[in-house]
Amino acid sequence: MLKKGWKKIILGFFGGAIIGLVAWFLFLLAQAGNQIFTPNIDGQAPWFLPKVEANKLKGEGDGRINILLLGIGGGKHPGPNLTDTIMLVSIDPTNKKAGLLSIPRDLYLEVPGIGGTKINYVHAYGESNPKTTGGGPALMKQTLSEVLDLPIHYFVRLDFDGFVKLVDAVDGVDIYVDKAISDPYYPAPDMKHYNPFFITAGWHHLDGNTALKYVRSRETTSDFDRSARQQKFLKAFLQKATSLNILSNPKKVSLIISILGNHLKTDLTLGEVQRLLSLTQEMSKGEIVTKVLDSSADGLLVAKNGSQGYYLVPKAGNFREIQRFVHEFLTDPYLARETAKIEVQNGTTKKGLAQEVAQLLKSYGYQVVRITTASSPYPKTTIYDYTGGEKPITLSLLSKRLNAKIIKSQRSSGGNVDLLVILGEDYQESN
Repeated sequence: MLKKGWKKIILGFFGGAIIGLVAWFLFLLAQAGNQIFTPNIDGQAPWFLPKVEANKLKGEGDGRINILLLGIGGGKHPGPNLTDTIMLVSIDPTNKKAGLLSIPRDLYLEVPGIGGTKINYVHAYGESNPKTTGGGPALMKQTLSEVLDLPIHYFVRLDFDGFVKLVDAVDGVDIYVDKAISDPYYPAPDMKHYNPFFITAGWHHLDGNTALKYVRSRETTSDFDRSARQQKFLKAFLQKATSLNILSNPKKVSLIISILGNHLKTDLTLGEVQRLLSLTQEMSKGEIVTKVLDSSADGLLVAKNGSQGYYLVPKAGNFREIQRFVHEFLTDPYLARETAKIEVQNGTTKKGLAQEVAQLLKSYGYQVVRITTASSPYPKTTIYDYTGGEKPITLSLLSKRLNAKIIKSQRSSGGNVDLLVILGEDYQESN
């Protein structure tokens, strides 16, 4: 089932035929469970809970199911715990949609306990310091959650050997190469010498080793190209791996499960895999949106060179612009469902603050319908609730976002807003 579980979990992102072998695969997945599953120290996505409690939601985006995909060298590969591939898979279980965000491994950031570092080192540091960090995947989830200002619920980690073996187990993958790749500096297995990689544009049948080069090569192409290739290959592999020819072959299924058991780790549970399986079966190929954080002309990152070599930083100087981009891309279905109408008033001496905050809230999925100035100064940011508690999720998340106190109040005659936000002198933008 591991094959089928994963197959269908991510299969939903890209569409495909629904195969009627679920029970068998679930059984096989359970057998391999001890090798694959690890405890989730952060708690499960609220969607899996019997009842959603507004006051327990961590923040905007908690209404989605957010899964971090990590690719590492593993085994005897030099730097075995450095993350070579970082992707965020985000599922909207309410509207049956999904998003895929690629994050460059050279993204530079400050991490408590480490200091300034590229994000690809964070997992390695966590693996070396499990008692203080919870391990590599846990530290990666925490770090990216803070960078993106988005709760990240789960991780799935696969090493290079597992990737190569999986591709070979499905007898290779057909892929259309959009433009030729010429990489004379592709690293050899010892990471000291070169193993040049060249491939022409057009259709190719890739075995495991060639596929690994295809998704990793970047020396003569951009981070954007590399991330786009990874997303494209993931789709092609899943289509091949979930085809009837593969799933109806017990030997191949058993081989794939064995490979995953030795090379894959996740903090999803078997029960969550089962529910994701059902959920993703309802998705269609057209409901998958992909994005890349990159340093292109229109990108949100800029490339630099320094003592740490090549690295990427936010163009804006901080991650707020990236956070807004992510939340506009991955909208929270819980907020959208409540459709609370919000008015924002400026109760401070800072000109333009209400407009600034209103734009922030809109990017995070809040429905701001009016922006005005308060009739008198406010020392403390306050939210007036005119709904009698009928918009609990919006109220709870908004209160956490603004660090605001809540006052229940009667709606004035002719009033058409549900929540009134008055920004006080204590207001500080988070993150």
